[in-house]
Amino acid sequence: MCDIKVGDFWGIKDSDTYWNPKCVSVILAKTQKGIDALESLPDFLLCEIEHTKATINNAGFMGHPNEALLIKRERFTQVFIDQGKGLAAACKDTAPKSFWVKYYVPTSFHTFIKKVFHFLIDKTK
Repeated sequence: MCDIKVGDFWGIKDSDTYWNPKCVSVILAKTQKGIDALESLPDFLLCEIEHTKATINNAGFMGHPNEALLIKRERFTQVFIDQGKGLAAACKDTAPKSFWVKYYVPTSFHTFIKKVFHFLIDKTK
């Protein structure tokens, strides 16, 4: 079991008090050791929020990985360790299409699309 889990804060709104246009991360402390580690960071802005709000739009934090993710993990291990092709080859072999879109699409366009997406999604809630 890990002590902390870190990821992007999907679903955050620019009206939220902890909004930052440069990005906001979610950190889940899963053990006392994780809590202690987070509390020891002196120059770190931490805002405590409800677990549901932090995880509702982030499937990576919810439950156990699905079958497709387990297959990708096995493939990653096969390329990276078993075949010894290295980290770059394993990432290229297993990255989803959404990663490549984000990788090749300019940041300004990606930011614009993300704002439109949240505008539409937040309107329905």
